[in-house]
Parts: sequence; C-alpha cells; structure tokens
Amino acid sequence: MKKLIILSILVIISCSAENKGNKEVKALKNKGDIKKMEIQRQNKIETSDLEKFFKNYSYLDRILIKSDYFDMNDSSQDILKKYIESKEKKMIKLENSSQIFDNEPKEKRIKKIISILLELEEKVTNHDIDWLLNKEDIYEYLINEISEYNYKLPKSKLDENRESIYRKSFFEFLEKNYSKDQIEKILEVITINPEYLSYDIDGRYGLRKVDEVISELEKYEPITSEEWSENEARSGEKVFKNQIENALAPAYILTDNRIVMVDMNDNNKPVKEIKITDYKKVGIILYKNIVYIYDNGMIYEYSGRKFENVKKIKVM
Repeated sequence: MKKLIILSILVIISCSAENKGNKEVKALKNKGDIKKMEIQRQNKIETSDLEKFFKNYSYLDRILIKSDYFDMNDSSQDILKKYIESKEKKMIKLENSSQIFDNEPKEKRIKKIISILLELEEKVTNHDIDWLLNKEDIYEYLINEISEYNYKLPKSKLDENRESIYRKSFFEFLEKNYSKDQIEKILEVITINPEYLSYDIDGRYGLRKVDEVISELEKYEPITSEEWSENEARSGEKVFKNQIENALAPAYILTDNRIVMVDMNDNNKPVKEIKITDYKKVGIILYKNIVYIYDNGMIYEYSGRKFENVKKIKVM
C-alpha cells in the first residue's frame, strides 16, 4: 500500500513538472514570437510622401519638354520614353499640381505636400543626389499648391503692404505644426527670389518661430546688377571642357564617350562615371530617382545614392 502511495506521488510530481515545463516552453515560444514581431516592425519602413508621389504620379512629359533634351538622338530618346511610359502606365498622369493627393482632406493634403518639400531639403543636406534629379520641377508643383492653399485662407490687416504673398493665417498654420528649423526650410524654398538670391518676406506676425525665421531671412540683401551679370556669365561655364552643348546636370555627356554624374551640392564633385559606345547616339533621361540611359541596344537604369546600382534591359 505504501509503495502504491509513493508511486502515485511520484506520478503527480512528474506530471506537475511536465506541465510546468510545457508552460515554460510555451512562454519561451511566445517571447520568441513577440521578439520576432518587434524586429519585423522595426524593419518595416513606412513609405514616405515623396516615395508615394513617385509611386503614384507620372510627370515624364513635363521633364521632356526641357530644351536640354531637344538635341539628343531622337530614336534613342524615343526608346527610353516608351520604356518609362510602359513602367508608369498605371500611374496618374499629372496635368497640373492640383491632382497631387487630391483625395485627401485639405489640411492633411497640404501637410503631405510640405512633407515632400522637407524630405527633398533633407536629401540636399545628405547629398542624396539620386532623389534630386527633378528637384526644381517637383518644387514648382509643390509651391503652386502651397500658394493655392494660402490664397484660400482668411486675410488679416497684417497682410497689407507686405513683400510676402503669404498670409498671417498661413504663418499661423506653420507655427502650429512645424519646428523652427522646418519653418526655415519651408520659407527658404517658397519665398526665395532665385534671380537676386534674396527672400520676398518681411514684417512680424506675433508668432515666435515664424518671426525669428523672418528676422534671419530679412538679412539677405538682394545681389547687385553687377553681381547678377557675373552669375549669369558663370552659369554658362562648362563643368567639363568636352561636355556636349546641352548639358543635363547632374549627368554630363562627354565627347570622349563617357557620362559623368556629379554632386551639384559639393562643387560638382564626380560621383559616377559610365562608359558609352557613341555619345552622338546615346539616349538619356533623368527622371525621379533614376538615370535612364539607352546605349547600343541596351537600356540601363542607374539608381542609388551614388548611382551604384544598375539594372540592364535588352531592347528587342
């Protein structure tokens, strides 16, 4: 009888230990799953508004009307154009800037548009030149919509007789939603007078961050007519002695059958050199964050911060 009781106790202890072990294993599995989920969450990078803009909208036609493309080899350019169009056939073709994020509520939409502007400015700082190939064209879209948003806001007496077209209610929107550094970047882009390198902004609005930024921007005096003439003369100077006449900065086609990409924000420092078959027959389109090149029956897509990634497509 005693043996039976001892045996029963041993069975109970064994079962208890087994259950405890199973619970511990299960707990470890759960912890492992949780850790795995945390890693997956960390690795999952949220798509930025600039990436969404590139993914959803096509503005190729706007790029190709630039005079710099007119002297390119027509047949080579046509091959590239058709190739890019086939990639973007499901995208919204931008006829005007009002189409950008047009399904969003008014304030959320303008925040997304300003988000693109700020992201581009960050990429200038980081020398991410692949994302800046069409910067000026994108800025034109963005500034148009920011201006339209501003014009629909209520007017204030403080808005009278000011250099800036932007209203106090717009500055209040900036003050409420952005840091001083962000406000500075926004106002630098939307109020710059590119010809005279000054800012069309003045006065104070009783808004701490905005007023501090305006105070700094007011210090920039417009350049003189002599300085303007010197800048115009310098703008016509070649980056490379043997570059073709119509240069597509930051990618320069050279007569020794090379294409050299440079960082325009680092004194035109070369970052990528590509050998080509014949500079007179090559096709090139700088679009979104890719340099497309057609050369001798092949299409090349160069991407990456220093255009280190290349995708090759044989043209049939």
